[in-house]
Amino acid sequence: MNDRELRELAENGDVESQFILGKLLYESAPSELNEVIDPDLEESLYWFTKAAQAGHIKAQGNLGMMNLKGVGTVQNLHEGFHWLSKVADSGHTKSKYHVGSMLLTGKGVVKNISKGLALLLEAANEGDVEAQMIIGSAYFEGKDVDRNFEEALYWLKKASLNGEANAQYNLGLLYMQHPNSLVRDYRIAYKWLYSSKINDANFSNHADTALRMLSEYLTEDEIRSVKADIMDN
Repeated sequence: MNDRELRELAENGDVESQFILGKLLYESAPSELNEVIDPDLEESLYWFTKAAQAGHIKAQGNLGMMNLKGVGTVQNLHEGFHWLSKVADSGHTKSKYHVGSMLLTGKGVVKNISKGLALLLEAANEGDVEAQMIIGSAYFEGKDVDRNFEEALYWLKKASLNGEANAQYNLGLLYMQHPNSLVRDYRIAYKWLYSSKINDANFSNHADTALRMLSEYLTEDEIRSVKADIMDN
């Protein structure tokens, strides 16, 4: 199949061809064709829209993300939410994360904390690291949900072990500030804060401040040991 044949099928209403054409125009990849199609994000959006309106799940996901990020079109959070909600309803984990986080925070949609949290929990239980981080952080900060250090520790630890830098930062702070002295652990706090810095967490500059504070409670040997453990892993 060549470019012309694919376009004819798409123009004649073949939904899968519409999706493939949208994907190739987005990625400029030679996967299904023996040639590279020059990228055209606006035309990609057009074909994804055609396929999405016909019920193509993957096209709906791509269309949702393009609207969410403003790729090939003006950013439209409402439109992005509309299409990603359809994909989330089909069981797609990452879409549950996007829709859930928008509902939890009210970003571009009417805020619905209970529904947002439910979707995020589904995604987190299905292994989505970003969902695990958002849930853990929300419980730690007490923002949008009641503060719950046990839940925060559980989800932040899951995300941190999966390499999520922002979760590592919050987990370090949690071990540093935990109200229960039996859980509070400056060595573990240093470990996760230092890991977040290495992994370029959004608040790595704040991690430096916290690490300086923790160094007052740890010996130089303990700090060297923590750093060595991180590098070994």
